[in-house]
Amino acid sequence: MISGADVLLEPLSRGVSSDLVKVSFTPGTDATVTLERAASDLYDETTGRSRFRLEEREFSSDGFAELMIAWRQKYPTISIEDPTADTD
Repeated sequence: MISGADVLLEPLSRGVSSDLVKVSFTPGTDATVTLERAASDLYDETTGRSRFRLEEREFSSDGFAELMIAWRQKYPTISIEDPTADTD
């Protein structure tokens, strides 16, 4: 399992989808992705925003929810675990 607050999800997901096709799997049918985003590690209570440090991107709660929806539509994702911080 790959985890941590600074994982660059989009390049990783593109690679996983590409690798699934290379081994003749159909993404979303033969294999799917579950995201464990460790929301509390990304959330800054001082600013009230989620932050991807390596990408230098910050999101409001609504903005992060929109990003999760976009990822769900783009990649063969069946579950997003821990999508918000405990205090968000």
